[in-house]
Amino acid sequence: MGASATQPERRGLLRSYCLRHPAHCLTRSADPTCARTSDPAMEACHRKPGNPMVGDEAAEGACAEASGASAAKTMLLPNILLTGTPGVGKTTLGKELASRSGLKYVNVGDLAREGQLYDGYDEEYDCPILDEDRVVDELENQMSEGGVIVDYHGCDFFPEHWFHIVFVLKTDNSVLFKRLETRNVAIDYLSHSLASGLRGYNQKKLKDNLQCEIFQVLYEEALGSYKEEIVHPLPSNKPEDLEDNINQILKWIEQWVKDHSS
Repeated sequence: MGASATQPERRGLLRSYCLRHPAHCLTRSADPTCARTSDPAMEACHRKPGNPMVGDEAAEGACAEASGASAAKTMLLPNILLTGTPGVGKTTLGKELASRSGLKYVNVGDLAREGQLYDGYDEEYDCPILDEDRVVDELENQMSEGGVIVDYHGCDFFPEHWFHIVFVLKTDNSVLFKRLETRNVAIDYLSHSLASGLRGYNQKKLKDNLQCEIFQVLYEEALGSYKEEIVHPLPSNKPEDLEDNINQILKWIEQWVKDHSS
C-alpha cells in the first residue's frame, strides 16, 4: 500500500478533510476512535464507547425493534457508498451513475449545507463542524428504502448495514494536485466576483488532502468500517476511468437486482 501514517498523523489528516462544497471543510464531531459493530440495531442507534445510553436495556431494546422493522422492508435496489479524498471525482461519478441507473444521488456535503447539519465551528480550519448524528438521522429513512448513492469522503460514521457495496476512488497525486488547484482558483474567482462568501482551499488544506491520498487514509478507513469483501478501489485519473467505473458499477447493480428479485 506504500507509505503509512501513524495513528496521530492519520487523525490529523482525517480532521482536515474538505467538504465537497468548497465553502466548508470537514471537522467531525463524533469520536474518530469509535468502534464499529456489525450489529444493525447498535449501528442504527449510533452506539459509541462511553455513551451513557450503552447498557440501558430499555433504550437498546427500542433501538433493536426499530432496526428490525427497518430491515424487514424489502429493498428493490441496493445502497452504494462512494468515498475517497476530495477531488478524486466522487461527485462526477455519483451524478452520472444516478442518471444512468435510476438510483438517487445524495451528496452529504450539500445535505449538510442545506440543512445546516453542523455542530459548531473549527477556527483552525475555518470551517463548520459536521454533526454526524444529525446527518445519519436525516438519511435514515432514505437508506432503509434502498436505491441510494451516497457521496462523501468520510465513511466510518455511517451505520455499517446501510451499504451493500463501497467504492473508494483513487487518484494519482499529480492529477489530484491539479484538480484541487483548479478548483481553488475557480472558487476564489466566484468568491470575489459574486461576493458569495465561498472559500477555497488554503495551502494547508491542499497539502493535507494530498497527504490523505498518499497515505490512502480513506481506503484504510473504509476497510476498517465495512466488510473487506464489499470494499472496492477504483482508479479515477482520466475520462476513460469514469466510463469504465460507471459500466462496472452498472453491471454490479444489475446482478444485485437479479440476485434479490426472487
